[in-house]
Amino acid sequence: NILKRFEGADNIQIRSTSDQQSGAFAMLAAVRIDFIIEYPESVNMPEIMQNIVPVPLEEIPIMAFGHVACAKSVWGAKAIKAINKALVKLRPTVEYRSAYEKTLSADQTQVYRKYYNEVFLKPSE
Repeated sequence: NILKRFEGADNIQIRSTSDQQSGAFAMLAAVRIDFIIEYPESVNMPEIMQNIVPVPLEEIPIMAFGHVACAKSVWGAKAIKAINKALVKLRPTVEYRSAYEKTLSADQTQVYRKYYNEVFLKPSE
């Protein structure tokens, strides 16, 4: 809601691709910008993050779900069906969970595992 209120302002820039992330954090570390809104688990730059303090925001969920997209075609529909079937089978496994955990810090792993167990493993309604 805060970002919507100031949308279009000259001092607000929205960047959403990962290749831009390292540049934005370098600018933050050099005090060329004041803050960045980002999920902590998506920041994997210890050399930059050592002097930066993350501050949780109430409006941002603890974790975000990812999505897979395919072309709107017969092939795409078949691919999505196969992907969904595989994910339903794999998501309760330790191998599935630990693949993402390898990218997280110890603190983030605790948060992720709680979310994984309480939210992600719930059956779809």
